[in-house]
Amino acid sequence: MQTGNPCILESNFQTLYPLPVSEYAQIEKLLGKYDCECLTFLFKGDPDVVSERYFNRDLAGERHWTHGQAAAKDSIKKYCISNHSVDFMLGTTVSVDTTSFADVDFEGLVEVARKFIAG
Repeated sequence: MQTGNPCILESNFQTLYPLPVSEYAQIEKLLGKYDCECLTFLFKGDPDVVSERYFNRDLAGERHWTHGQAAAKDSIKKYCISNHSVDFMLGTTVSVDTTSFADVDFEGLVEVARKFIAG
């Protein structure tokens, strides 16, 4: 951001859990400091489907350490519901329902990003 070049931030950003300052507030502050515009893709889905998918991810034991923190499907579902009770919406926001990956227009999302970058 400081150099004026485009950048991509990817994460499961937290809106409700201050760290001591929420990630939302930290990113919002950086956008203002460097006078940057932001395109946000907000990926959401049915909590039952998303939590099942998350719980079953990579049962071969090669999971990222954060995935191992979920003890049960119910805890994942509770997290999905609570974390998405406040949407992470900064700048131009495109909401994407990922309940069914077959229904996601991936090429359309790429085109939105290309147009945003081109100005």
